[in-house]
Amino acid sequence: MTKHSPGPWKVIPPDSDHPSRVMVGAVPQPAGAGYGVTIYDAPLTTETEANARLIAAAPTMYQALSDIEALADRETHLKTGAKIDMSELLPDILKVARTTITKATK
Repeated sequence: MTKHSPGPWKVIPPDSDHPSRVMVGAVPQPAGAGYGVTIYDAPLTTETEANARLIAAAPTMYQALSDIEALADRETHLKTGAKIDMSELLPDILKVARTTITKATK
C-alpha cells in the first residue's frame, strides 16, 4: 500500500484567488470545494507549469510502472514453465508508457 496522497492529482491553473500561481492538488472535493491536499504550489512560469504537469502525473506513472512490472513478471514466472518472447509483451508495455508520458507532458 502506498503512503502518498491518492490520485488522481490535477494541475490547478491560476484563478482569481491565485492569479500568478500554479498548483497541483490531490483528493478532489465536491464541486467548488477545491482540493484536500496541495502537492505543489509555485510562482507561475513556463517551467513551473511543466513541473506541475509532471508532478500531477506521478500517481499515473506509479501505476504504469506497476503494470509494466506485472507484464515483465508474467514473462519470467509462467506457471507452465513456457517462455514467452518479451517482444510479444512490448506493444502492451509501450502503450502504458506512451499514455503516461503524454499525460505528464501535455
